[in-house]
Amino acid sequence: MRDMLRRFLIRFCLTLMAALLCAGCGVTYLGYDNLDASGKRTFDEIRYIATNKELAEFVELRPEQRAKWLREFWKRRDPTPDTPVNEYKLEHYKRLRYAQKKFRWGRTPGWKTDRGKIFIKYGPPNYVELKPMGDVALMGGWYSKPYERWVYDYIPYVGTDIKFLFVDVHMTGDYEL
Repeated sequence: MRDMLRRFLIRFCLTLMAALLCAGCGVTYLGYDNLDASGKRTFDEIRYIATNKELAEFVELRPEQRAKWLREFWKRRDPTPDTPVNEYKLEHYKRLRYAQKKFRWGRTPGWKTDRGKIFIKYGPPNYVELKPMGDVALMGGWYSKPYERWVYDYIPYVGTDIKFLFVDVHMTGDYEL
C-alpha cells in the first residue's frame, strides 16, 4: 500500500512538473487568427522555440516585414554565426519533420501532440521507457494505463534529470502529458 502511494505521488509530481514546464506551449496569441496562411504556418513552426515576446511581435508584423524578422530570429539562435549554415535552424526543422511523422495521432498533426511539442522544444530524450501495456503487478493488485517516460539528463535553462510522463489515458494511442 505504501509503495503504491509512493508511485502515485512520484507520477503525480512528474506530471505536474511537465505541465509547468510546458506552460505557455499552448498559449493563443491575439492576432493569430488575422494571419494569412503563410503567417500561420511560420508561427506554428516556431511557436515552441520562440519566446512569448517574439510570438507577440510576430503576429503584429505585416506580411512584407516577416522575412526580415525571421532572418533576425534565426540569426539570434545560430550557434556558429560565422559559418554559412545555421545548425540550430537545421536541427529545429529536422525535429519538426520527425514529430510530424512519429507523433501524429488521428487528425492531430504530430507537432500539436504533447510528445511532438516536447520533442520539438527539447530534442530527443536520453532515455525512453516504453510501457505499452502499462504497469501490472499481478500480486500487488494495481494497474496503470500505457505510458512513455522520457528522461533528459540535462535541458539548458531547465535543469538536470528532467522526466516527462506521457499517458494513454483513454487507451486510444494518444499519449498525453
